[in-house]
Amino acid sequence: MSLEADIQKVKDELGVPELTVVADSQHVADQTALGGSVSFAEALRSAIKSVLEYGDRIDSLVGLVQNDPGAYELAEDADVAAIAEFLRERMNQPGSEAHLLDPEYRFLPEDGETVDENWIFRLEMPDTFSGLTWAIVPRSGSEPAYNYNFD
Repeated sequence: MSLEADIQKVKDELGVPELTVVADSQHVADQTALGGSVSFAEALRSAIKSVLEYGDRIDSLVGLVQNDPGAYELAEDADVAAIAEFLRERMNQPGSEAHLLDPEYRFLPEDGETVDENWIFRLEMPDTFSGLTWAIVPRSGSEPAYNYNFD
């Protein structure tokens, strides 16, 4: 299966078929060569799922929405399912993108995560979130994916 087909399969599975994923085959091959038990397709799936489900950090996208649902035009008692649906809708908006980072990218994650140890995606949902959002997927597969926003 081609890289484009792998990407579309993951997006369709997670209900974000319109999300633009920016990842060229050379970067994917270079990062696959770094080792680890997590493939690119698994990393993309984990990164998107973390955006939709992970709220352990207040600066995760779920955490930001949970902290102030009214700011996102959601009910104050919005549950995790409603927040996930809101985020899914935002990911399907024109302009929403997930970029696979390479080591030369100048805005690496704020907490110091490295491409050598992680698949790192920078998320852009300009109509909803300002600042930079990263989804981090450890290559080892020994820790779950997570995300956070830095404004």
